[in-house]
Amino acid sequence: MVTRLLPRRIDIKEGEEIVLLGRIETLGGTALVQADVTSFTVTLYDLDATIPTTAVIAFAAVAPALGFYDTLQHDDAENRLGDIIGYNFKYTISGTYTAAMGGHNMVVEVKVLTVANGTRTHIQEVVVAGKFS
Repeated sequence: MVTRLLPRRIDIKEGEEIVLLGRIETLGGTALVQADVTSFTVTLYDLDATIPTTAVIAFAAVAPALGFYDTLQHDDAENRLGDIIGYNFKYTISGTYTAAMGGHNMVVEVKVLTVANGTRTHIQEVVVAGKFS
């Protein structure tokens, strides 16, 4: 399974939402559609926490329709992928989870459970600046 979650690093200010965007493909290079996905999980970790392996928040067994599209999407968000092919995955984490996190480095882990190929893990780095940085 090939994935383009770009940019690899997202820079936001505390209190802003985290928008995950990507083109997640099968081993054959075709974009996954909702029917290819059983569910997915999204877990947010604070690498600067006392125990960085403890999740800030975890969204378990998310329905495919809440993140995957059946066709590649083409809009301004697509420009973040650096090409004109489009994206098939978009998920937003509320800014509630980045409030008071200025100066922290965070990681989002997305695990996609596919019908044919099992679970695949994708990582996104998030750097949270203070509100007035």
